[in-house]
Amino acid sequence: MNATRNAAMLSGLLIAAACFNAGAQSDLANHHVVNGMDVYLGVIPADAVGSLPAQERAEKVMHGGKAGSDGYYHLNLSLYDTASHALVRDAEVRAAVEELGSGTETRRLEPMTINGFVSYGNYFRMLASHAYSIDVQIARPGRPAGHTTFQYRVY
Repeated sequence: MNATRNAAMLSGLLIAAACFNAGAQSDLANHHVVNGMDVYLGVIPADAVGSLPAQERAEKVMHGGKAGSDGYYHLNLSLYDTASHALVRDAEVRAAVEELGSGTETRRLEPMTINGFVSYGNYFRMLASHAYSIDVQIARPGRPAGHTTFQYRVY
């Protein structure tokens, strides 16, 4: 069952990336526009990151190496300039993941370069069958800070 769930989540992220490349806009639940940036949210179970092929071992130990831990998910933000569609490579990003009606976990989303693409991510503990609010703060040199909130449910 875990393998099926992981495959479905990974497929969903690939579909979201394909939609962006095909010109999809803010109709995606994982897409917000913030201060001239397209912000895309991706969430996958940490154990899915741990099952990556050998050539992608760096991803297995990123952010302190929680990959493979039960109940942990890798939260990833991809940032693009809305006008030019260029990757945003100079952001400082923080996320506060709040289980609705419970506690909040705040972490810096660390920049990651994988296959030449920059995104920002970290691991968060998120329990199955719970709803979460993911509050994102984005700062860039010489630009106003940005803020957005995503809603996410772990199934």
